[in-house]
Amino acid sequence: MAPRDRRLLLALTVVALLAIPPVTALFAAGTPKLARPYPDSFPAGSGQALAEQRCVMCHNATLITQQHKDSAGWARTIGTMKTWGTPLDSAETDTLLRWLAATYGPRPRANAAPGSR
Repeated sequence: MAPRDRRLLLALTVVALLAIPPVTALFAAGTPKLARPYPDSFPAGSGQALAEQRCVMCHNATLITQQHKDSAGWARTIGTMKTWGTPLDSAETDTLLRWLAATYGPRPRANAAPGSR
């Protein structure tokens, strides 16, 4: 091997060895936790246990916590979920509906006058 080729190989080796610590430091620090815009768990209340047992069997809590519907909207959603196989009797449906409407009801309008709703 020519002296010039040896110097090039040595230079590339040194550069590669110097690059190892910064790259491994990136992986050692772990992946940063991203802030979640919506909660991934349910707040306490009369329907929390039902939601954790029946809703989360098919999807995560965030799918619910990001939605804000009135009682009729939640009734339609629960009806759809029951059609797809969610096991809820009528008493459980009523409990879950009241809890969802109270906990994840419609958001106030941004342009609403203070005190009106």
